[in-house]
Amino acid sequence: KGADISWMPQMEAKGYYWLNKSGVRQDLFTILKSYGLTAISLRTWVNPSNSPTDGHCSIQETVRMAQRCRDAGMQVLLGFHFGDTWNSVGVQKPPKAWANMSYTQMRDALRKYVDDSLKLMKAGGVTPGWVKIGNEQNSGICT
Repeated sequence: KGADISWMPQMEAKGYYWLNKSGVRQDLFTILKSYGLTAISLRTWVNPSNSPTDGHCSIQETVRMAQRCRDAGMQVLLGFHFGDTWNSVGVQKPPKAWANMSYTQMRDALRKYVDDSLKLMKAGGVTPGWVKIGNEQNSGICT
């Protein structure tokens, strides 16, 4: 069992906290584990804003979250959206920095971004259990 809690750092920065089923404040990882979850899905965006609804999830923030998952004894699924915000069915906007690239340039940028991101994960002491290339990319990636 798993859950996507990519917004957790943003929510914590705004003062959110979690209560267990008894109404006692508790670490979210502890609560999730008590329900049998063993894996966390984390998404990463290329150049996200700090917007409260469409921001966050930079690779640096994602590595810090992955370390928290590791420390809680949970596996990580790392999902690359290849955008600066949400990419999902029918919406696959490339990052603004890649928008005017040729196919070859964008392919190279994708490869470099994944490679650099995985190196950051490794440097942070995290090996994802799974890596997901794209998100709901029925229409393609960066189209």
